[in-house]
Amino acid sequence: MARRFKDAVVQIRQTLTMEDRAPTILTSLALCYLQLGQVSDAYRALQRAFTAIGQHRAAARAGAYAETPERDLGLALLEALEAEPIRVAWLNAQVAVQLGERDRALQWLELGYREREGEMVLVGADPGFGPLRADPRFQDLQRRIGGLG
Repeated sequence: MARRFKDAVVQIRQTLTMEDRAPTILTSLALCYLQLGQVSDAYRALQRAFTAIGQHRAAARAGAYAETPERDLGLALLEALEAEPIRVAWLNAQVAVQLGERDRALQWLELGYREREGEMVLVGADPGFGPLRADPRFQDLQRRIGGLG
Protein backbone atom coordinates (compact mmCIF):
# COMPACT_ATOMS: atom_id res chain seq x y z
CA MET A 1 0.00 0.00 0.00
CA ALA A 2 3.01 2.27 0.57
CA ARG A 3 0.72 4.70 2.44
CA ARG A 4 -1.07 5.44 -0.84
CA PHE A 5 -4.43 4.40 0.56
CA LYS A 6 -6.63 6.01 -2.11
CA ASP A 7 -4.68 4.21 -4.83
CA ALA A 8 -4.86 1.00 -2.82
CA VAL A 9 -8.65 1.29 -2.52
CA VAL A 10 -8.94 1.67 -6.29
CA GLN A 11 -6.74 -1.38 -6.86
CA ILE A 12 -8.46 -3.51 -4.22
CA ARG A 13 -11.91 -2.63 -5.54
CA GLN A 14 -10.75 -3.65 -9.01
CA THR A 15 -9.51 -6.95 -7.59
CA LEU A 16 -12.86 -7.46 -5.88
CA THR A 17 -14.59 -7.34 -9.27
CA MET A 18 -12.80 -10.61 -9.99
CA GLU A 19 -12.96 -12.17 -6.52
CA ASP A 20 -15.40 -10.46 -4.19
CA ARG A 21 -15.44 -13.00 -1.36
CA ALA A 22 -11.80 -13.21 -0.24
CA PRO A 23 -11.49 -12.33 3.45
CA THR A 24 -7.90 -11.08 3.19
CA ILE A 25 -8.71 -8.73 0.32
CA LEU A 26 -11.78 -7.42 2.12
CA THR A 27 -9.77 -6.89 5.31
CA SER A 28 -7.12 -4.95 3.38
CA LEU A 29 -9.86 -2.77 1.93
CA ALA A 30 -11.23 -2.12 5.42
CA LEU A 31 -7.79 -1.12 6.69
CA CYS A 32 -7.37 1.34 3.82
CA TYR A 33 -10.79 2.82 4.49
CA LEU A 34 -9.88 3.27 8.15
CA GLN A 35 -6.70 5.12 7.19
CA LEU A 36 -8.82 7.40 5.00
CA GLY A 37 -11.32 8.02 7.80
CA GLN A 38 -14.12 6.20 5.96
CA VAL A 39 -15.35 4.24 8.94
CA SER A 40 -18.72 3.15 7.53
CA ASP A 41 -17.04 1.78 4.38
CA ALA A 42 -14.50 -0.03 6.56
CA TYR A 43 -17.31 -1.55 8.62
CA ARG A 44 -19.09 -2.86 5.50
CA ALA A 45 -15.88 -4.39 4.16
CA LEU A 46 -15.20 -6.08 7.51
CA GLN A 47 -18.74 -7.46 7.67
CA ARG A 48 -18.24 -9.05 4.25
CA ALA A 49 -14.89 -10.47 5.38
CA PHE A 50 -16.43 -11.95 8.53
CA THR A 51 -19.19 -13.56 6.46
CA ALA A 52 -16.60 -15.20 4.22
CA ILE A 53 -14.54 -16.40 7.19
CA GLY A 54 -17.65 -17.90 8.78
CA GLN A 55 -18.44 -19.75 5.59
CA HIS A 56 -14.95 -21.25 5.49
CA ARG A 57 -15.28 -22.45 9.08
CA ALA A 58 -18.72 -23.95 8.43
CA ALA A 59 -17.37 -25.70 5.34
CA ALA A 60 -14.53 -27.23 7.33
CA ARG A 61 -17.00 -28.55 9.90
CA ALA A 62 -19.32 -29.90 7.21
CA GLY A 63 -16.50 -31.74 5.50
CA ALA A 64 -15.32 -33.20 8.78
CA TYR A 65 -18.70 -34.90 9.22
CA ALA A 66 -18.43 -36.69 5.86
CA GLU A 67 -16.92 -39.93 7.17
CA THR A 68 -18.68 -39.99 10.53
CA PRO A 69 -22.05 -41.22 11.72
CA GLU A 70 -23.07 -37.53 11.78
CA ARG A 71 -22.95 -37.18 7.96
CA ASP A 72 -26.46 -35.70 8.12
CA LEU A 73 -25.04 -32.79 10.12
CA GLY A 74 -22.58 -32.18 7.29
CA LEU A 75 -25.41 -32.16 4.77
CA ALA A 76 -27.34 -29.72 6.94
CA LEU A 77 -24.31 -27.41 7.10
CA LEU A 78 -23.93 -27.63 3.32
CA GLU A 79 -27.57 -26.64 2.92
CA ALA A 80 -26.98 -23.69 5.25
CA LEU A 81 -23.96 -22.62 3.19
CA GLU A 82 -26.01 -22.91 0.00
CA ALA A 83 -28.68 -20.65 1.49
CA GLU A 84 -26.23 -17.84 2.32
CA PRO A 85 -26.86 -14.63 0.38
CA ILE A 86 -23.16 -14.48 -0.50
CA ARG A 87 -22.18 -17.97 -1.58
CA VAL A 88 -18.75 -19.30 -2.45
CA ALA A 89 -19.31 -21.87 -5.18
CA TRP A 90 -15.79 -23.32 -4.94
CA LEU A 91 -16.16 -23.87 -1.22
CA ASN A 92 -19.61 -25.41 -1.51
CA ALA A 93 -18.32 -27.73 -4.26
CA GLN A 94 -15.48 -28.92 -2.01
CA VAL A 95 -17.90 -29.70 0.81
CA ALA A 96 -20.28 -31.48 -1.57
CA VAL A 97 -17.43 -33.71 -2.83
CA GLN A 98 -16.43 -34.57 0.73
CA LEU A 99 -20.02 -35.55 1.47
CA GLY A 100 -20.22 -37.71 -1.66
CA GLU A 101 -22.62 -35.32 -3.41
CA ARG A 102 -20.92 -35.35 -6.82
CA ASP A 103 -23.78 -33.94 -8.91
CA ARG A 104 -24.20 -31.12 -6.42
CA ALA A 105 -20.46 -30.43 -6.48
CA LEU A 106 -20.48 -30.20 -10.27
CA GLN A 107 -23.40 -27.78 -10.17
CA TRP A 108 -21.46 -25.55 -7.79
CA LEU A 109 -18.33 -25.75 -9.93
CA GLU A 110 -20.36 -24.71 -12.98
CA LEU A 111 -21.68 -21.74 -11.03
CA GLY A 112 -18.15 -20.85 -9.93
CA TYR A 113 -17.06 -20.98 -13.57
CA ARG A 114 -19.94 -18.77 -14.72
CA GLU A 115 -19.28 -16.28 -11.91
CA ARG A 116 -15.54 -16.36 -12.59
CA GLU A 117 -14.47 -17.23 -9.06
CA GLY A 118 -10.72 -16.84 -8.84
CA GLU A 119 -10.11 -20.25 -7.29
CA MET A 120 -11.56 -21.99 -10.34
CA VAL A 121 -8.20 -21.91 -12.14
CA LEU A 122 -6.97 -24.36 -9.49
CA VAL A 123 -9.76 -26.89 -9.92
CA GLY A 124 -7.56 -29.29 -11.89
CA ALA A 125 -4.78 -29.21 -9.30
CA ASP A 126 -6.93 -29.49 -6.17
CA PRO A 127 -6.74 -33.04 -4.80
CA GLY A 128 -10.11 -32.51 -3.12
CA PHE A 129 -11.78 -32.81 -6.50
CA GLY A 130 -10.13 -36.19 -7.22
CA PRO A 131 -13.42 -38.11 -6.99
CA LEU A 132 -14.75 -36.03 -9.90
CA ARG A 133 -11.83 -36.48 -12.31
CA ALA A 134 -13.33 -39.42 -14.23
CA ASP A 135 -16.64 -37.61 -14.75
CA PRO A 136 -16.94 -36.23 -18.32
CA ARG A 137 -18.69 -33.11 -16.96
CA PHE A 138 -15.68 -32.36 -14.76
CA GLN A 139 -13.30 -32.99 -17.65
CA ASP A 140 -15.29 -30.60 -19.84
CA LEU A 141 -15.28 -27.97 -17.11
CA GLN A 142 -11.55 -28.39 -16.60
CA ARG A 143 -10.98 -27.98 -20.35
CA ARG A 144 -13.02 -24.76 -20.40
CA ILE A 145 -11.25 -23.35 -17.37
CA GLY A 146 -7.72 -24.16 -18.42
CA GLY A 147 -5.45 -23.14 -15.54
CA LEU A 148 -3.46 -25.60 -13.50
CA GLY A 149 -4.10 -29.26 -13.65
